[in-house]
Amino acid sequence: MEPANKPSMRIVVIGGLPCSGKSTLATRLRARCSLPVLCKDETKEALFDRLGSGDRAWSKRLSLAAYDIMFAQAEELLRCGGGCIVEGNFRAHEHRERFARLQTAGAAFLQVFCHAQPAVLISRFHERAHSGRRHAGHVDVASLQEIENEIASASQQPLPLAGSVIDCDTTHDWQTAIDAAVEQVLTELNAAGARGSKETP
Repeated sequence: MEPANKPSMRIVVIGGLPCSGKSTLATRLRARCSLPVLCKDETKEALFDRLGSGDRAWSKRLSLAAYDIMFAQAEELLRCGGGCIVEGNFRAHEHRERFARLQTAGAAFLQVFCHAQPAVLISRFHERAHSGRRHAGHVDVASLQEIENEIASASQQPLPLAGSVIDCDTTHDWQTAIDAAVEQVLTELNAAGARGSKETP
């Protein structure tokens, strides 16, 4: 397998709590770069469409399945010599081994850490839950108290991954913060590509 610092082996990891701007950032990157984008909620919603919606426990089961599928897809892309963008509410204690497997397979991580003040995230989640914009399978309204408690008690920190971290604080002008993070990711990817070109015989 080619060295992990080759640009084609780059994995951009977009993480953070719910409503911190992850999906918006992933969508904007999808339009600006050539890496495939793997989003947990997109995979989960495809599972809802195929297997049906249920209660909160069912939603959690499909979340686990969606992460399994996403990490498997990322590993397959690495085996084929390609990188990707992965987006989700990653938890270090749950996903440590899966990220370690990606690194062993040749990944070089670039992490984008999305975060905001807890009160802002909770307000956004309440608004989104009642907006009708999300797939009904997420059962957001029924999950309000659980998610609010998770946000309020969470220690917002980047994942303990090797590689650079781009900080994206969306507390205030979140649109500008996300656009700035997109530009930083593109700059890092272009720089990695330039280094890879120089190292190619």
